[in-house]
Amino acid sequence: MVALLAANQAITPMKRKKFLTLAGLALLAAPLAASAQSSLELDANLSAGTGTALAAEAGASTSVSAAAPVAITAAEAANGSPTLSSSAQVASEADFAAYARGAIKSNASIKEVDSNADSVTVRFSEPARILGIFPVTLRSAATIAADGSVRVEHPWYYFLAASDADETGLKTALAEEATVFSRAPSPAAAGATSTAGAEATLSASEKARLLSGMTMALGSALSSSASAR
Repeated sequence: MVALLAANQAITPMKRKKFLTLAGLALLAAPLAASAQSSLELDANLSAGTGTALAAEAGASTSVSAAAPVAITAAEAANGSPTLSSSAQVASEADFAAYARGAIKSNASIKEVDSNADSVTVRFSEPARILGIFPVTLRSAATIAADGSVRVEHPWYYFLAASDADETGLKTALAEEATVFSRAPSPAAAGATSTAGAEATLSASEKARLLSGMTMALGSALSSSASAR
């Protein structure tokens, strides 16, 4: 302030007026510059926060996608995608999808393979005769879950059909395969208060081995139907 007063006394009235005007403008500009800098910093922080949130959201989306069920159809298996011929080669969900495509391509009766964390389902064509006379092809499904349960499903009109497949042999073979992969709850899961905590799961390699056994069981049952015809 003293320096400003000394400078004010040393200059002419005209220059003094210009000097005071410039000094006033400088004093007014200082807060505006500080405000602009704060605004830029705030915008930068908001952008960084948005980027972090988007990255977290993307990570969550990736996690959900990775856990999504696998569904391989005969059309997909025939489109030239890579396949695996041995269950021993499976180490990931992508490997399992490739192995499922190979299983479908090697067995014309298998039309689709579905799987999730705790089960594998094979949808297949089953020859039968309506009223024991008229030949038809049923779309049936066999499922084995990690808890050792087995389910074989048929169309609603199955009660009118007589299957040519060895149904008893198929269910027996599937039950034996399910016993191998049955999972007993761990001590932590047994004491869990949530039912989700006690759910058994299958790794990609285990699902591949399970699919291998199911394919063999289906092949045996359906070959019996061919012999009967």
